[in-house]
Amino acid sequence: MVASALTPLRPAPPVPHPHAVKRVDSQLQQLRARQSFMYWRERSHRSTVESTHKRVLWFSILRSIVLVLVGVGQVLGVRMLFLKRGFAQSPSYGGGGGGYF
Repeated sequence: MVASALTPLRPAPPVPHPHAVKRVDSQLQQLRARQSFMYWRERSHRSTVESTHKRVLWFSILRSIVLVLVGVGQVLGVRMLFLKRGFAQSPSYGGGGGGYF
């Protein structure tokens, strides 16, 4: 027996059609363009989100500071009101005596 008689014949590899190659190349170019567009769009949107996040953070900090200042102002205002009307002693907190504070 001869070795060539045992090996099956292989068909020749298919030759791509020039039109099919152009179509695949065109599709790859479209895909690259779409990926580039998506990359830049995502980058732009991320920049917008990060900028908005910074502004919201600083607005929240400012709002918290204003809230604390308003609370301190209200406490001081009520204390002055009680002191003027004679409901409390001076804010020395020492020595006995009547008063609400």
